[in-house]
Amino acid sequence: MLLDQDGKLKFINHACYYIESNKTILISDPWLEGLAFNNGWELLDKSSSNKNTIKELIKSGKKIYIWYSHEHSDHFSISFLIESFKAIKNLTVIFQSTLDKRVINYLNSKKIPFIEADDGNEIVLDSQLSIYIWSHKNGDSYSLITFKKFRILNLNDCIVNTKREAINISTKISKITKNIDFLFTQFGYANWLGNLEHKEIRSKAAQEKIIRILLQNNYLIPKIIIPFASFISFCSEENFYLNEQQNTPKIVKNSFLLKTIINKIIFLKPDDFINLNNDLDDLKTLELLSQNAICHWEKLFTSAKPLSLNINLIECDVLKKESKKFLKKVNKNFLFLPACLEFFKIIRPVYIFLNDLNEIICFSYIGNIKTLKEESWDIKINSEVLYHSLKYEYGFNTLKVNGKFKAKTMHSYKNFVYFFYFQDLLKENITFKNPIYLLKKIMQVSIIFIKNIVSFRI
Repeated sequence: MLLDQDGKLKFINHACYYIESNKTILISDPWLEGLAFNNGWELLDKSSSNKNTIKELIKSGKKIYIWYSHEHSDHFSISFLIESFKAIKNLTVIFQSTLDKRVINYLNSKKIPFIEADDGNEIVLDSQLSIYIWSHKNGDSYSLITFKKFRILNLNDCIVNTKREAINISTKISKITKNIDFLFTQFGYANWLGNLEHKEIRSKAAQEKIIRILLQNNYLIPKIIIPFASFISFCSEENFYLNEQQNTPKIVKNSFLLKTIINKIIFLKPDDFINLNNDLDDLKTLELLSQNAICHWEKLFTSAKPLSLNINLIECDVLKKESKKFLKKVNKNFLFLPACLEFFKIIRPVYIFLNDLNEIICFSYIGNIKTLKEESWDIKINSEVLYHSLKYEYGFNTLKVNGKFKAKTMHSYKNFVYFFYFQDLLKENITFKNPIYLLKKIMQVSIIFIKNIVSFRI
């Protein structure tokens, strides 16, 4: 379709698109090349690049804003950020206000201009274009973009799967607008969901994503729904099986559950445009765009193959040293709460089998790190993946997403999650230094902990 130099929405890849006004370009969540989540994810479409997109942004001669919804590496690409900051003079980053301030501190350290967004406050980018941002659970955020008469709600990865959550968002949005023209929302699962044999777990998760789209439609009532942020492949040999039950655009479009709203669901592929100068009455044009995009993505989903990645072997002594640092840091920041929980058997030690070392490491908050030759294990993993999980604050969160491990049983996996849960809290700066936030988190998971005790005693 023919477009003016302004008034357009261009899809770039995965979770990234930009909106262009006559003075400004607002680009969202640009991950355009390379791997994400410690080499666990790759883009299905590899046609986009940092260089070409940055060149396009510079050529516009306009003020550039980047909104990052959250810190996950398929949304917050460090390489794009650094390359664009070096090349673009009029660049500003927009990010939510968080307790940990990690992204804001990083931007400060690199002297990258930024706006720290408070919930629901309007950020005026120019006379035509504004953005409102709200923080969501698990470090995520969503945005409402207003451009001329159009209203664009981007939920990205926000978990909105209950009536209460959807109504809460609708209530916040209604203070600004009664109408949503475009709803961008995730359509595929994005984390470890069982071992190879647990197909039913992944099938259920995929179905829940479709149910979530219907729920969001019913309470947010958008004119057009654009499923996105799921155009990836679990790409390593350890996690490639996770792709088998994944939703594809074709599956979503043919879903029986969505049959009553199927005409308002459209897909986009890289470089597709939507004209924001006209009314949304040309649904035939959008549907043709969507049909081409569905064919495009279907070919990529079905042709994906695992990558042959080099895996570095990390010596057991190095892992033990990093493990001791990890356990000491967690106990110190939580005033030995993890050790107390382990003492009262609310959590239990975790036994991790290292595939490439043929060793088992026992993790305990009240005991010493042990290496064992013969012992029952909870999790199987490569030494490099474990090292990454221990060394970086976001390591365990990355591991849950990339799924590069095998659990002996689902009980083993649950205890593994509970044991390392404190790293997630530490990442968000939810420690005894912020007791109110910590108490709130503890209350939220207390029921889960109690169920864990019961399940291990049955």
